[in-house]
Amino acid sequence: MVDPLERMTRGQLIAELRKLGAERRRDTKLERLVHDLRVHEEQVQLQQDQLMEAQHMLEASRDRYADLYDHAPLPYVTLDRNGVIEDINLTGAELLGRTRPLLAGRPLRLYVDEADRRTFLDHMRRCRGGVSPVTTELKIKTEKGAVLVQLHSRRAAGSGKDAVGYRTALVDLTARLEAEEARARAREERERLLKEEERLLVASEAKDQFLATLSHELRTPLAPVLVAVSALEGRGDVPETLRPTLTMIRRNVDLETRLIDDLLDLTRITRSKLSMKPEILDVHEVLQEVVELCGNGRPAGVRVTAALAAPAHHVRADPARLLQVFWNLLRNAFQSTPT
Repeated sequence: MVDPLERMTRGQLIAELRKLGAERRRDTKLERLVHDLRVHEEQVQLQQDQLMEAQHMLEASRDRYADLYDHAPLPYVTLDRNGVIEDINLTGAELLGRTRPLLAGRPLRLYVDEADRRTFLDHMRRCRGGVSPVTTELKIKTEKGAVLVQLHSRRAAGSGKDAVGYRTALVDLTARLEAEEARARAREERERLLKEEERLLVASEAKDQFLATLSHELRTPLAPVLVAVSALEGRGDVPETLRPTLTMIRRNVDLETRLIDDLLDLTRITRSKLSMKPEILDVHEVLQEVVELCGNGRPAGVRVTAALAAPAHHVRADPARLLQVFWNLLRNAFQSTPT
């Protein structure tokens, strides 16, 4: 059998070879095209996966924002350029005492106190004027009555100059007003206390001055009496029967002097000027002196007995103050003892 190639001329062989080369080139292009299509398909699938992931992220972000918006503790409302409610969170709906579907599409001014509606319209005018943020204080009508709030409005993200939406917070100022009133009451109370303190200080100074003057006036007549008693006690021609009387006079003058000292001690204590001069004292001797001092001043029918038998009867104290303490105790006992 003769090979067909052997029958071909040289020109036919060249033409056949060219035909085979062209077919091979077509096959190569086809393979490259198929490869490019597969690469493109993979890229499209990757981009589609990325778009789906981005969409899921956007949806999750939107859901998080919606959850934050809806459940925020602060009342939030979204208004259009005319102040109509487009959206409101749960706290805002609770403040206005309506459900969210009933509030959507209604002008917020309907829930503004009549006296403040012009103020609200001015608030919206300033919002439309491009000012951001806009802050206004006015009263909102609620089921519990009018509540003073602060409107704080910002242009919603993504809104153009003409396509206007406003995120508006309604900040309840009740707590602030209560705090301001409490501070005002505290200031008034402080001023009242300062005036009262000043009045008491003036009264205390007047009292101290009165006691000082009184003690001086009371002490002045006692000096001549003591001088006279001392002169009589030094004379030898004074009958012995009169000497107990002189002793009684001196004792009562000493008693009066100590009563005057009590008055002066009141002023010294209030001025923190009460001085002490402590020394070692025999308490028995001090008590005996007190008993003798008040001998003629005790009520009728009352007898004072001093049991001076303490094994330890020395203390470190101011002599005059300790004597005054014992004397006050004994005098109080006299006053409380029925006659």
